[in-house]
Amino acid sequence: MAQMIGGRWESKNMRNLFAPNSPLDVGVDVILNSHIDLLEAMINEPKVLVENVEKTEEDSELTYENMFYIEKKATYLRQAFTIAIEYMPDKTWQQCCEEAIQELENVGYKTIKNWQTLSDWNRAFRLNGKFTHPNPKKKYSPMLLDLYPEAKDLICSFASSNLGNLSCERLAMYVRDDIAEEIYEKIGDETELTLEEFVDTFNLSEFSVASASRYLKYLGFKFCNRRKSYYNDKHESEENIEARLKFINNYHEYEKRAYLWVHLTEAEALNFEQNKGLLPNTAAYLWDGMREYHIDTHPEFQKMEPRLSVRKPDHVRPLFIFGQDESAIKQHIYSNKCWVDHLGRTELLPKSDGLSKIISAFVSRKDGLGVYLTQDELDEVNRQRTSEQSCCRNYVSESSAIEIQGSKKKKKLTDKHALIKYF
Repeated sequence: MAQMIGGRWESKNMRNLFAPNSPLDVGVDVILNSHIDLLEAMINEPKVLVENVEKTEEDSELTYENMFYIEKKATYLRQAFTIAIEYMPDKTWQQCCEEAIQELENVGYKTIKNWQTLSDWNRAFRLNGKFTHPNPKKKYSPMLLDLYPEAKDLICSFASSNLGNLSCERLAMYVRDDIAEEIYEKIGDETELTLEEFVDTFNLSEFSVASASRYLKYLGFKFCNRRKSYYNDKHESEENIEARLKFINNYHEYEKRAYLWVHLTEAEALNFEQNKGLLPNTAAYLWDGMREYHIDTHPEFQKMEPRLSVRKPDHVRPLFIFGQDESAIKQHIYSNKCWVDHLGRTELLPKSDGLSKIISAFVSRKDGLGVYLTQDELDEVNRQRTSEQSCCRNYVSESSAIEIQGSKKKKKLTDKHALIKYF
């Protein structure tokens, strides 16, 4: 088809549009056909696609999303080139692009709407038959650090000596308040600028937290996950996993003996499903036109009077389920991340977590945090704790009790037993 158009393919405009860097002895129509073949190969073969994407050493590897996007670009360009090879110059390049976009939209492609976008893709592709990286990494280079290496040394020294409490906010404050004078003292004889002009030139008085973050990254500082030198995590040991699974199975049976259930008729349940968002088929048990739901199945169930499950055996007593939780407050508490400087150094941490304080409390669905006893109940607890005949009079670990409280015997509780502080 290109031969029917004649010499117009060899015009300067055609060559600039599709093959500005090609040898003059190679026809534009030949190059355009080779572009179509290359684009076809890129669409069908991922390896060819990767080979024809320009990237530098700093650019990241192409992700699946990157490759999918480039494949779409290749599809649009192939369609526009195919129309151009057949109809130009009777149609303009703009008309070819618009027609390609419309044809692809008819089969489900909706990536672009404007012909200029497609034309921009061609401008990049026509130079060497390659696409640019979708997320190129441009090397950031602060002008202050390029012109004055003294500033680089000062910032590195400040950041490295404050790794334990380094932050972008703190570095920004240091640059705004101190670094200008320190640099100017070092380079005052080498510049004709006054201190005020020097500050204004690099806008140091308004140095932002974002700029501090970019400076640290440029200088090689990293904010990494804090690593411990020794791990002893027993939570995921085989024995604990097996015990947890066994407890979960037992807990499901215990719940049948607790006041954790709501009973609805079929009509009431259907009303909840149709009008209040109750998911169907979430009833725990069905019997005689009734449904049994766990109290956590729907928020409004928690406002209703809880009942025992109809599946509770008659010969067992009801249960109130209590748990125990605690919080340890440690002397040395650190965030999960830490700064690592340009030489790979980080803050030296203590070997242990230091002194610990513990707060312990019972937790239950009925009372929440703590167990709130009436005065009669508290008196009964204290009677059992202090009675000479009680088996619960002494602490299990007598040596620990003596070390902490000076006696192995339990003392009377003076509060409602809501919270116990071990300090």
